[in-house]
Amino acid sequence: MVNEWHVAVRNRHRKSLQPASQPPPYAALIAGHPQTQDWAFSPRTAHGQFPASPNAEGNADVYRLQQQIKTRSEEVTKSAFLRKLQCLLEYLQRQDLMHSTPEQYKLPETFTWEATTELILYGLGSPAAGTRPVHCQLAFLILLQAQLPSLKHTRAFDPVFTSLDTALLRMFNIEVLEENDSGKYAVTGPTLFYMPHCDCHLYNNLLKANWGPRQLCKIAILGNSFRAYAQRWALPSKKNSPDRPHELLAVSASGTALELPVDEADFPVTSAFNDLSLHLFPEWKMGDQVLPHTGTSVGRITC
Repeated sequence: MVNEWHVAVRNRHRKSLQPASQPPPYAALIAGHPQTQDWAFSPRTAHGQFPASPNAEGNADVYRLQQQIKTRSEEVTKSAFLRKLQCLLEYLQRQDLMHSTPEQYKLPETFTWEATTELILYGLGSPAAGTRPVHCQLAFLILLQAQLPSLKHTRAFDPVFTSLDTALLRMFNIEVLEENDSGKYAVTGPTLFYMPHCDCHLYNNLLKANWGPRQLCKIAILGNSFRAYAQRWALPSKKNSPDRPHELLAVSASGTALELPVDEADFPVTSAFNDLSLHLFPEWKMGDQVLPHTGTSVGRITC
């Protein structure tokens, strides 16, 4: 049985893959480094503000972790990595990629940054373990929360979460899911998934749970590059593997997934944000695509 919670390879020094193709306007915008407004660390804490001292919450360990996350947030906020991501989001807003479809074919609740109501975090690891990459990733998630104007819920799950991790996440108004759904989270509205360095089968389970045009168009996945996974699964040693992530390989091969790479820009904390892409499933990408057979009966992807 495949363990979906295995961490993907994080070695930033492994042999690099060929760069993913990008629309020219995106490549030009990323290269331009336009000045953008800084993201502020404004945690949506359970009590509305960041605790001022350990006594404020009665838990010195939680307070210590909070301060570490706050420190990491300053590192993320000042980084070239975040500037690159801001450029990408500006590109999405300028190009309106998710709605380049004739009006009569548009589906309700299609994902947009402004309409996102849920933010789901999978595979973070344990903040209490004290690793800098995990702290940077959590700080980044908290920065993301403040940039989603319609956000109603932030939820997280990792089987390694401890009681201290749960207490910390709840302080940031992040609900910890009680059951391990192995990534099989069926969305009900526009949802952003942040899945740093998750195993490909976890991504695959998420795609299967939302298979079909009326579901896929509601989600965006900020995680490891699908294209890079497809290249690895194309190796002769893996072509006949019974554990192939069929749905992930299908959306990559058919072009149904629009993949926009996020440059880590030499972020100083190794493996925090490497191999990161934003994956979207726009209506215009699904309107005339036929997905290869994956064992799930969906037929033709049409609006």
